Amino acid sequence: SPNGSIHDNRVYFNHSYDEGAGIIIAGELATVPGALYGEPGGPQGSGAVNIFNNLIQANMSEDDGGGLRFLMVGNFLMDVYNNMIMNNVATHEGGGVALDDAPHVLFYNNTVMNNKTTATAITSDGLPAPAGLSTGANSIQLQLTLSNGADTFSNPVLFNDIFYNNWAGTKGVNTVSGITPGDADPWDMGVVGGAGMLSPTYSILQPSTHPGAVIGPVGATHNVTADPLVVSTLDIPLSFTSWRTNVNFIGAIMVTADLPPSLLGDYHLLNNGSPAIDAATYVDAPAFDIDNEERPYSATQGGPPRTKYDIGADEWMP
Repeated sequence: SPNGSIHDNRVYFNHSYDEGAGIIIAGELATVPGALYGEPGGPQGSGAVNIFNNLIQANMSEDDGGGLRFLMVGNFLMDVYNNMIMNNVATHEGGGVALDDAPHVLFYNNTVMNNKTTATAITSDGLPAPAGLSTGANSIQLQLTLSNGADTFSNPVLFNDIFYNNWAGTKGVNTVSGITPGDADPWDMGVVGGAGMLSPTYSILQPSTHPGAVIGPVGATHNVTADPLVVSTLDIPLSFTSWRTNVNFIGAIMVTADLPPSLLGDYHLLNNGSPAIDAATYVDAPAFDIDNEERPYSATQGGPPRTKYDIGADEWMP
C-alpha cells in the first residue's frame, strides 16, 4: 500500500489476542525459508506509512505493542508525529510502542505517557520490559539487505517527544509489581537484548535504572527529566488471575469503566510552566500540532508571538 496514512483518529479500548491492539503496521511472513526482504518468496514489508495526529489510548495487547506496533515493515519510512499514546498495555514489550524489523522510523513530537508492560505474556520471562517504547535486534533476513555499517537493531530517530510515567511490571504469583503509583518502576524506552542504545534528543524522559534509559548530558542531548505537567492524567487499573489449567500463566485484565472521552484524562500541556514549552528543536518538526494548531504559537492566534516549538504532541497556547 503506497503512501499509506493514518491520521486524526481516536483509537481506544481495543484488545488484541496477540500484537498491536491499537494500530499495527506489519508485513507478511516469508513463503521461502531464509529468503531475504524483497526477494521472491521473502518478506516484502508493509510500504511506507505516515501516522500523525491520532489519540491512541487504553488499548491492550496480549504480546507486544499495546498502542502502536511495527512488525516486519522492512526498509520503508515510517513517519510518526503529533500522536498522543497513553494508558496502553502490553503483556510483553512496548506498552506504548513496539518495533521489530522497522529500521526507518521517525518518531517525533509525540506524547507517550502512562503506558504499562506486565511481563505476563506466554513469550515473557516474567522480567520487566520497556513500557513506553521497545525495540530489538533486526532479523538476519533484513540486516543483510541494509547498507554496511547500518544499525543491527531497529533504531528510531527520536526527538521532541514526551515519555513519562511508563511503568514496567514484574510478574509475581497472581500479581504484577511495578505498575501502581505506590511501587512504580519507570522504563520509558529500551532495546531488548542489549543490541544497542537509543538516542533521544530534545525530549522529556523519566529517570530510570533500566538499560537503555540513560538520559545523557543535558547540554549534549537537550533532554530533561522534569514532569511535563499535562492537564490531567489517568491510571487505568489492571487485575490478574492465573489459569486453572496452567497456574504459571497469569492473564491480565484492564479494568475499565464506560466513560465518555472527556473523562479519560487530558494530556495537553497544563500551562506555561511546563518544561516542554519552547524546549523543542524546530528542525524537521511539524508546523502544526495534534489539534491542527500552528507551531510555534503566533500572534495570529490571539496572543504574544513565540519563536520556539514545544516538546510533545501539543503546542501550548493561553
